[in-house]
Amino acid sequence: MLELPNNLKFYFRLLAVTMVILGARLWLIDTQSVLLPYYDEWEVGFYTLLPWLGDHLTWLNIIIPYGEHPIALTRLLTLGLTILNDNQWDSVVSMVANAFIYATTIFIFALILRDSQGKHLENWILLTMLIIGAIPFGWINILWGFQSSWYLMLLLTLLTFWGLLLYEMFTWQWWLGISSGVLVSFNLASGFFALIVVITIKLYEVIVAKEQAPRHYPTLLLGIIFTTLGLIQFICAPKHGELYSKDFHTFFWSLLKFLAWPWIDYPLLSLFMYLPFVALVGKLLWLRRDPSRAELFLLALGGWIILQTIAMAFARGAGEGVHPIARYWEIMSFGIVANLFSFHLLTQPWYNLPQLIQRPLNAVVKVWGVLVLAGIYVLTIQALPDIKATKMMYRNYLTNVRTFISTDNFNILRQQGTPYPFPEVLAHFLKLPRFRSLLPSSLAITPLIPASDSSSSDNPFVPNGFYPTTKQRGEEVWGSYNGLGNLAVGRFNSVTIKPTRHRFLEIPVSGYLSQTDLILSLEVQGEEQAIKLTPHRLAREGWVSIFVRNPKQPFKIVAEDQRQDLWFAFAMPRGVGRLSMYSQYLLESAQIMLVIGFVLIILLLKVTVFEPLTRFESLP
Repeated sequence: MLELPNNLKFYFRLLAVTMVILGARLWLIDTQSVLLPYYDEWEVGFYTLLPWLGDHLTWLNIIIPYGEHPIALTRLLTLGLTILNDNQWDSVVSMVANAFIYATTIFIFALILRDSQGKHLENWILLTMLIIGAIPFGWINILWGFQSSWYLMLLLTLLTFWGLLLYEMFTWQWWLGISSGVLVSFNLASGFFALIVVITIKLYEVIVAKEQAPRHYPTLLLGIIFTTLGLIQFICAPKHGELYSKDFHTFFWSLLKFLAWPWIDYPLLSLFMYLPFVALVGKLLWLRRDPSRAELFLLALGGWIILQTIAMAFARGAGEGVHPIARYWEIMSFGIVANLFSFHLLTQPWYNLPQLIQRPLNAVVKVWGVLVLAGIYVLTIQALPDIKATKMMYRNYLTNVRTFISTDNFNILRQQGTPYPFPEVLAHFLKLPRFRSLLPSSLAITPLIPASDSSSSDNPFVPNGFYPTTKQRGEEVWGSYNGLGNLAVGRFNSVTIKPTRHRFLEIPVSGYLSQTDLILSLEVQGEEQAIKLTPHRLAREGWVSIFVRNPKQPFKIVAEDQRQDLWFAFAMPRGVGRLSMYSQYLLESAQIMLVIGFVLIILLLKVTVFEPLTRFESLP
């Protein structure tokens, strides 16, 4: 175990936890994502990226609501990533960016909790962050680049509470809180709930401590102004009325399902899951005392989660009421944090809990904790088939879009499925040359055609020439594993290929390239020496991408197999932006990041220093 000063040790442990969280998300993206924009994501491409490429992007394109949601920050983030990625739109780059945003949010969340709840709860804070962050129960958001709005809302909401509730007015922290509150109000339809919570708490503070009321007035005034603007924006935005709850009964039961998370099939459990927070609020109102820093942050966090669940249950509670789908689970997991630390605050002396309640409280906490962990486990296990099915669906959509791009056969999209709900609109944009220039590398692949001299009998490379257990890529692949197995040897030459506008080329390879007498290279016009292509590791029966600087002149692909015991295969080179390349490197290192993070946690964690969560003593 590493011996470090306490403060430094906490930061190292928090860094290790954050590394595990980031690694877990990158690993899921690496293994389950498909490079294809999906559903709402296409709207950003149609109405933000395409106008930008045509030099007629206006602020209206950025701020116009999408349904109820003013997704200006998502549009700006996608636009910025596309520009940095050599003008190539890549949904996987957006997923990786979202993973970093969430990991940053968890890091900041832990710091705020330590600052507000006390250093003696460090291990509980880290354990809680690890559970809600590293277990990928919110897989829909992780595998959907468009969902940056949710992650930005979490981050900006926490900063709003931190700056406006825990610090005095006009400090830099307060100004950061105001700025975050304004940004989050114009991020999602429910973003202004952060300021509503702040206003409510400030009004309570004014009532219970009238002599200190003036120090809350600036926050109240600005909060009311920007909340009003957020409400006006919501009222004026178009609505998804068909998704709204139609009566109180469906809304009420949907709300209970949300509050019962992670036991979303048992709505009455909501009464137990939120019992700690409700008890904390009730006791605080009964005592009419000015809240401490610990109480202020938990009141804000728990109140915000409840407002979010009310909005979700109402705005998406059509039919017989809905279960909270996975895209909402990451938000609701923050409610677990609010309730867990509410248990701790309730045991402080100033609440003066009766002995009758103090004695069984530890048992209640243990039951509550076991119930939370069991529910998260059940949700995660149940999600695994959905993750696999979604990946297969995306792959089918990818094949359909590729086929349409190469054939212009609209029936492919209409009859076999499309990643956008309106196939006619998707087909219209996919036919535009300018829009096609934005598309990710998975949709910008032309067939790899062998030169005429490669059709002779000494060419062992055939379409889909790889070992039977190798995964299909859904695109044309040439390989030296043919009807003779590994035995055939020879050489493959492609026709001349024009370089793309991108900074790098990606060439996916499989098999045993890099072994002796297996060669893959680019022969560039005007250059005497060919560019040898070697993967950073053996692909075997998997796939590994080789990245190389994009030649400025036309080039040919040349492949040689002079081994009768080995084979290799390769796909058509495709242009990729620099962020796409860096993202692939990161994704391939996800497992290493996970292992390093867990090792650091083991080295730095001392189990015996876990403070009792419900010990009846005052906060330091």
